[in-house]
Amino acid sequence: MSKLALMAWVWGIALMLSCALHFLGQIRPQPLQAPWMVVLLIVFAPPVLLGGWLMLNPSIESRDGGTRESVD
Repeated sequence: MSKLALMAWVWGIALMLSCALHFLGQIRPQPLQAPWMVVLLIVFAPPVLLGGWLMLNPSIESRDGGTRESVD
């Protein structure tokens, strides 16, 4: 899948989710009260997962031999 198609797919899913939440809000206008554990999971899980992926992914260092300097 090309990058453009992937980006369009992700934006389309986000738009559908946004529309679904909008219509759900029209049907049920009471505020949604999420438990504090769910809120903490939503806030802290993505940075922890991405940080772990960056720390444990060996392909990032192996691309340039472990250095970040350009070779001229």
